Amino acid sequence: MNAQTCGSRSFKALMVAMFLEGFNDNALKILVSLFAIRVLPPIDAARFIGLVGALFIIPFIVFSPYAGFLADRFKKRNIIVITKIAEVLIMIFSFFAFKSENLFVISLTLFLMASHSAFFSPSKYGILPEILDRENLSKGNGYLQMWTFLAIILGSAFGGQISQLFRENVYQATYLLIVFAVIGAAASFFISTIGHSNKDEKFKINAFKESMGALKEIRQNRWLFLTLIAICYFWFIGAVFQMNALLYGKEMLRLSDSHASLLLVLTSIGIGAGSLLAGYFSGKKIEYGLVPLGGIGISLVCMGIGFTGHNVFQGFLLFLILGCFSGVFIVPLNAYFQMKSPEDRRGKYLAASNIATSA
Repeated sequence: MNAQTCGSRSFKALMVAMFLEGFNDNALKILVSLFAIRVLPPIDAARFIGLVGALFIIPFIVFSPYAGFLADRFKKRNIIVITKIAEVLIMIFSFFAFKSENLFVISLTLFLMASHSAFFSPSKYGILPEILDRENLSKGNGYLQMWTFLAIILGSAFGGQISQLFRENVYQATYLLIVFAVIGAAASFFISTIGHSNKDEKFKINAFKESMGALKEIRQNRWLFLTLIAICYFWFIGAVFQMNALLYGKEMLRLSDSHASLLLVLTSIGIGAGSLLAGYFSGKKIEYGLVPLGGIGISLVCMGIGFTGHNVFQGFLLFLILGCFSGVFIVPLNAYFQMKSPEDRRGKYLAASNIATSA
């Protein structure tokens, strides 16, 4: 296997495909949410926003086991190409959904996109140890995390902008999403076809049982299990802050809606910066010492946020630093989990991780 560096064509193509997938994902989510707010009464709109969150979690729980099977059975590059082509079809479907102005059909678009992401995830993470040598794995994960959170920020902002721009004809906003999906699909063809495929792997209808089996195997490996717990902790903290950051900004810092949302933006920017720093400080190895440093930093900043009072500058700064420590914390964990997962079962292990972090 000819593993490569972060400057290789294959790695760059993966970053483009991954970034545009996350960008479209979040742009579509915002587009659908704002459309619902516009056409529904306030109480119904609030319920629909809650449904949007569920539509993005359920597919990861339901479909991750099958995604893990596909990532092990076939070459991960081929799965990435197929899912990127599927994304183009989903974006085309979103055009007709918005054209119909039927909220049920529009919701189906969200579910399809979330399902697409569930199938994309194990191959996206699992291919890194195949296209990067061990010395570049931490750096590669740093770049992946950085581009992931930039996609979240820019995609969400873009969704709001095109919703306003095409307010009278929202379906026209999907033209741009279709173009981005096509570019991402084209980029996926430049990913190297090197990698492992387990041709002896048999499809099982109850793939969830397989993922539970993978979780049991992970539990038998003490360090891998502790790594999974730490990854779950990261996403748990992220979920808590995502739900409460806006409330904190409004009630404690007394900010407007638009300014309160900057807390999440700053956190995402911090995670991107911290991820790059983690990749840099790891050098040509996985630097495990960054994990306790990041964990201690997260704890101290969380305590500091509780004592900021109404100081807006201090609050903004602490959320940015929180993101930096979070990036430093998660990058070596992801790199270690990818490297230590058995090559022929890496897809199942990553699918099990998705289930654990989504549940």
